[in-house]
Amino acid sequence: MKKLFTTLLLLSFVSFSYADAIRCGNRLAKTGDAKAYVIEVCGQPISEDLVSWENDIAVYHLTYKENGNLKVLIFKGGILTSIIDAKK
Repeated sequence: MKKLFTTLLLLSFVSFSYADAIRCGNRLAKTGDAKAYVIEVCGQPISEDLVSWENDIAVYHLTYKENGNLKVLIFKGGILTSIIDAKK
């Protein structure tokens, strides 16, 4: 719970722009990809938080760092639905 609060607090201090893909080395993870595939391509995230349940579907936020920027990957039902690029 403390980790979720900290993540939400940090996200409230940054401006957001939206993207639909994240580069992990020489590979790309994009919306529509499975959570297991993203973790295989990008490795373990900086943090992983179960944010909510929507109609019995788990919503997870996985946070990665790309080129100095934090990216929050949002998964619903194990599928990447959006990527938030948090810029300082």
